Amino acid sequence: MSTGLTQTESTQSLTSLLPLLRRLTEPTCVVHIGAGRGVGELHGWHHWGLPKALIVDADEKRLGWARYLCVQHPEWRLAATVLSNETSEAQYYLASNPDEDSLVPTQSLSGIWPNIRTVKAHKLPTTTIDELLGIEGVVEQGQSEASLWCMIDCLPADLILLGAERSLAQFSVVVAKVVLTDLQSEGLVGLLPNIATYLQGKGLKRLCVLETTHPAIGYAVFVRDYASTYQQYADAVTLQLHVANVTITQQNEQLSEQRLQLDRLVVDRDTQLEMVSNQVKAIEAQQFEIQEAKQQLLKMEAVLAESDQGKLALQGRQGHLHDDLVRAEAQIDLIKELMFSSPQLKG
Repeated sequence: MSTGLTQTESTQSLTSLLPLLRRLTEPTCVVHIGAGRGVGELHGWHHWGLPKALIVDADEKRLGWARYLCVQHPEWRLAATVLSNETSEAQYYLASNPDEDSLVPTQSLSGIWPNIRTVKAHKLPTTTIDELLGIEGVVEQGQSEASLWCMIDCLPADLILLGAERSLAQFSVVVAKVVLTDLQSEGLVGLLPNIATYLQGKGLKRLCVLETTHPAIGYAVFVRDYASTYQQYADAVTLQLHVANVTITQQNEQLSEQRLQLDRLVVDRDTQLEMVSNQVKAIEAQQFEIQEAKQQLLKMEAVLAESDQGKLALQGRQGHLHDDLVRAEAQIDLIKELMFSSPQLKG
């Protein structure tokens, strides 16, 4: 059936396509958003015996069937919450058709359902797929090989997928309810081109778009483009290898320069060591000369000391001789005086 934006596959159905996709990529977990009353083509996975599942709907009252399944499968989880692109609050619209309750203003959908109207609008807290998967523990921390399937059976799928920035890398299949005609809306309403462009950038390729009971609404099926992903991975590895080679080359150049600097430093060190050795020898020679000079000085001092002692002894002898001379002169003078002053002896 042709629409303004795309061509749907009228010869296929989700009922037949999903089992085929399962053979190609067995899911470890299905995240079903907008699960509603638990009926429809998207719910065929219930009987696959999956180890894990996360069932999400904004209206907790519609999840009674999910509670029954969770009792049978202890690792299955359900969450009554509104998903968006951020954890915040958003206006949630209850439509006259309960299956179309969503974050999309009801009047924006009048181009698809002319008689649709808003029953009630109120603000509800919102969260993201990334946050919800982390809280519910659907994927264990550090697990990188998980194969998740994401089923979005509500509008706007583009806004919801924006909140799966981290999780999309683990999605191998995404099935989203999409709008196939331009609604001339300012906000995100789940247009197929927006979703396809976004998912293509995340490595998910559009497989087909399946028609529904309304010509303006379809189910777009996206699968992991492993060839493209592998090529991107190979390109990334090649780039990393090139960067590593450039880094190694730069490091080798730096190492060579450092080795040259080290060689120059070694030569400078050897030169300085030789200079120090020569200076040490010169100092030792000077110390030897100084030691000899000291010994010679000591000898000279000893000689001078002996000379001084001789001088003192000589001075002492000179003093004694002088005293003796003075005494001798005194005696002579006394004898002369006695000789010339004594009366002549009479005969």
